[in-house]
Amino acid sequence: MEYEEIEISSPCIQRIVNRSDVSGMEEMGFMQLGVCNAIDIFTVSRRSSENHMAIYTFGGLGTLTLDNCTHSLVPGSLVCVPSGTTNKIQVAEKEWHLVWAMLKPGDTWNSLFDVFNMLDFPKGEVFKTSVENIYSATEFTDTVMQQLLASQLDVCRHILTTSLTKEDGVKNSTKSNNLRRLNRLFDEVCLQLQCQWSIEDLTDRVHWSKAHLHRLCMQFYGMGPQQKIIQMRMNMASKLLADTDMPVQHVAELVGYQDLAGFSARFKKYWKVSPRQYRGQNG
Repeated sequence: MEYEEIEISSPCIQRIVNRSDVSGMEEMGFMQLGVCNAIDIFTVSRRSSENHMAIYTFGGLGTLTLDNCTHSLVPGSLVCVPSGTTNKIQVAEKEWHLVWAMLKPGDTWNSLFDVFNMLDFPKGEVFKTSVENIYSATEFTDTVMQQLLASQLDVCRHILTTSLTKEDGVKNSTKSNNLRRLNRLFDEVCLQLQCQWSIEDLTDRVHWSKAHLHRLCMQFYGMGPQQKIIQMRMNMASKLLADTDMPVQHVAELVGYQDLAGFSARFKKYWKVSPRQYRGQNG
């Protein structure tokens, strides 16, 4: 697989199964499966990925960046990213625990990965166990273990396909609909970070009460709506500081801060360094 950027610190523990490790794995639509306990530093960027990608988060917090919009990957969620999409995943806090599947474009997956999607994943722990079983069984070549591999791959495929189709009911559940509406709301915010977003602006767009919006943000993101916006502003600011030479004042304005001192104070509180120090370390 081709990576634009990959940075993984030594404390991270990865268990990876590639298509060449298991007979028939590619024929079932799987190019790679993996489980990772990501600790400290874990950043992987792909430009126009050739495979579909599914990520289940079972602990900690990660982020997925698509077109400069950052989505929080919270425990219990499944995110589905279509092939051809430039994306970046990374640890959001100190740890992120995830399971992933890289899926071969074709009849099995294309209709299920036609658009970016994030949903609740009740079968996530079963999916995780199956991937771990596949990894453990790859070192054995006897017939029984090969049969186990085939059966566990079939379980993985069944879980993903049923969880992403209407027949399972998960995709269209109230919980999943709420998450999709919430993500669409913050996608809009992400595209207009220069605006001064109030709670009323957010609730007007989704037609929820302030209390309901706050409950859903806490449920899916682990933070309130204003904290979510601050996270998005700080993530965008860090990217602009690292990837461009624009003045810090301009960066501040683009992410919604007219006052440079206020922006600098918020940035330092969030990233533990000043904007200029961050640019010097990452630019």
